Formats: sequence, structure tokens, C-alpha cells
Amino acid sequence: MKKLSARNRLMALGFGALGLVIIAWKLSFAKTLEAYQSLQENSLQLVRLSKAPALAAEYQKQISDFDNREKSKEYDREILFEFINTFCLGHGIQILKFHPEQRVSDLRFELITNKLEVQGSFKEIVKLGWNIEREERLGHIASASYQYMEDKRTHKTALVGRFTIQHYLQNNKNAPN
Repeated sequence: MKKLSARNRLMALGFGALGLVIIAWKLSFAKTLEAYQSLQENSLQLVRLSKAPALAAEYQKQISDFDNREKSKEYDREILFEFINTFCLGHGIQILKFHPEQRVSDLRFELITNKLEVQGSFKEIVKLGWNIEREERLGHIASASYQYMEDKRTHKTALVGRFTIQHYLQNNKNAPN
């Protein structure tokens, strides 16, 4: 058997030590680190689970608040027109037509539809629709359309917005489902 030089023995010792470190890592350290990370994740999940009932109650409250907020006010055409008129005067919108209401009813519900045509800037017309439905809750905007119209006499264009505003009334609370 041939004797190895000091340099070769040192290299063999280095490779052996490196191999030992890799084997030790694979067999013990890596599994210990995985177990520690798993423990941390499980601890975080336990904390989240302990907060779950409070979060569920908070979400339920938010949903009920949202449902209560979404309910429309009682229908009154005069109040609706008064709001539209006041808003339009304050925001530079011209009311072109406010059609007579149409009512359709069955045994349980009555659907009231009002059609509105206004002229003005797009931003202000959209604000009007938003305020009718979301802020003031005076009805549901069933449809909204916008169209540029040209005045034949003056050859000026203007934006016309058309809204269909609906309101549902319950006819008889004792009606069969």
C-alpha cells in the first residue's frame, strides 16, 4: 500500500468531513429544522383559530350592517323628484324629462319604475345615479345609459344620461310564499 502525501491526506480528510456534515444534515439537522418550522406554523394556526369566533362575529355584524344599509327608504315620488331637482341645480345638470311612474303589481310585490333623462357632464350624471341609489337610497338604478346628442339648431353636442329607477313595495305581508 502506498503512503499518501500530506496534501492528499488533508484533501481526503476535508472531503470526509464534508461528507460527514452532509450526512449529519440529512439525517438530523434538516428534520429538526422542518419540525421547528412545522411547530411555528401550527402555533400560528392555533392563534388564528382562537380568533376565528371573534372574526366570524365581526363579519356577521358587517353583513347585517350592509344588509340594513342596502334597504331602500320608503317610496315617495315627491321626495325623489325633490332630491333629483336639488342635486341637478347644485351640480349644473339639466333635467330633460322625468316620466310618470309606472306601477306593476302581483299578489306580493309592487314594482314602481321612474324614468329620468338629464343632460350635463359625465362625472356629475354618474354622481347623481350614485347618490340616488347608494347615498340616499331612494331607489334602485335598474339601468343607466349615456349618449351624446347633437342639437340640430345649434349643432352643439351634449351628454344625455337616462336612468331607470325602480322601487319595490311589499303588497301584503300575509301573502303566501
